Amino acid sequence: MSPFPGINGTPPLSRYTSIHYRLGTSLYNTLYRVEQQRNVSSGKDNLLNCTGLRGHYETPKYPIILCHGFSGFDRLLYIPALKFSIDLSSFRTRTEKRQRKSEVLYKNLVEKDDQELDGKTNVDADSEDAGGLQLFEYWHGIKQSLEKQGCQVLVAKVPPFANIQTRARALDAFIQGKATSWQRKHHSKEKVKFNLVAHSMGGMDCRYLISKLEHNNYEVVSLTTISTPHRGTYAADFVMQRAPKELIDRHFPSIRQLTREYSARFNDKVRDDPTVKYFSFGASANPKFLNMYYLPWSLISVEEGPNDGMVSINSCKWGKYMGCLNGVDHKQLINWMGGIKRLKTAIGIQDKGFNPPAFYLDIADNLAKNVL
Repeated sequence: MSPFPGINGTPPLSRYTSIHYRLGTSLYNTLYRVEQQRNVSSGKDNLLNCTGLRGHYETPKYPIILCHGFSGFDRLLYIPALKFSIDLSSFRTRTEKRQRKSEVLYKNLVEKDDQELDGKTNVDADSEDAGGLQLFEYWHGIKQSLEKQGCQVLVAKVPPFANIQTRARALDAFIQGKATSWQRKHHSKEKVKFNLVAHSMGGMDCRYLISKLEHNNYEVVSLTTISTPHRGTYAADFVMQRAPKELIDRHFPSIRQLTREYSARFNDKVRDDPTVKYFSFGASANPKFLNMYYLPWSLISVEEGPNDGMVSINSCKWGKYMGCLNGVDHKQLINWMGGIKRLKTAIGIQDKGFNPPAFYLDIADNLAKNVL
């Protein structure tokens, strides 16, 4: 049977008639199958409603640590009020000067961390960062929304493209540092307890940390994962089948660890801690053709079913599965919304769609109700 509309009885797919010749038979057939499944498999199991703020939310007993996913960060393009008088006189070539600038900017703009458990920062009026401008966050506005409700929140940062083990050790160092600071300030030797809330690959880092690393001065009491590929993702399989293996292993080693094959081995070796409570959330998107997630969503839909453009519903379920957010993609889960919705929020117009702050306040409320 011909893959093209109107030939040999194949139903027409008008949405693609102007481009299917350029896409090729294989991809066109994939898109056609996905389009047929679009309304059949909507991922509406345990459908969650997070479209607006409730009147009351309970506050967790222990601090929350937000853990980012693959390629993530805590804050990006943070421009502090520092002096950009970098001495480049000893560097001759343009490459050497560019490298020196990168090193200085990374040290000053990224590596600084001024968070404390008491909700204050270490930025003094006379410091270089005073008067700085934060242009973008991974967890856009989430920390602030939680803190307004009285939650203690820290935002972790780990190497964005490193493997799970390296990222978990970096997360462990981050948590130990914060716990040590709290113990010194309060003259206490008691372990500090934390709730981990992780997006995407961050959930894998957290599971490894809980299962495989020693926690000398802290204790993890819960892990909430949001669209974490616990059973891998076909998106990673697709990349590994086509990209140069040396390039992946050298620069993006975590992609191999997000494949379904590796995840199966990971799950056999990295077992849950019975003293930790595990919760998970998923999302199912319905992207339009020009959406950045349309192609991976299409590929994953055929192989795994409903997904958010990166992770399927089946893969994200771990521990106590809390439910699915329908019509929400992978980046919207961390409040990376479109410009129009941001504008509406800024001027106070209520949007009937997904409300990320409400979602995270529900997560905090669930932790509180579980005495965490």
